[in-house]
Amino acid sequence: MSQKAIILLTNDDGVRATGLNTLYKAISTMGNGLDAYIVAPDRERSASGRSITIDRPLKVVEVSKKIYSISGTPTDSVVIGLSKVLPELPVLIISGI
Repeated sequence: MSQKAIILLTNDDGVRATGLNTLYKAISTMGNGLDAYIVAPDRERSASGRSITIDRPLKVVEVSKKIYSISGTPTDSVVIGLSKVLPELPVLIISGI
């Protein structure tokens, strides 16, 4: 178990969205015992937030430390984040900033 509580951040605007990265930086620099990760779609995926990808393999790319892009939907991002990326389950998932 890690020393910090993990928070998973995702959205439907893509891994490089300004709001998502602003929140990540704010949480990461607070020194508050929280460890933030971004796992989000590789591009804008509005109106697909509850969809899952079943027709092709998903690609996971580590954009930078603790920031991952997924070649799928926001739901795919959360599933992959929980099952493959995070070292343990998060205490909080924030989606849609």
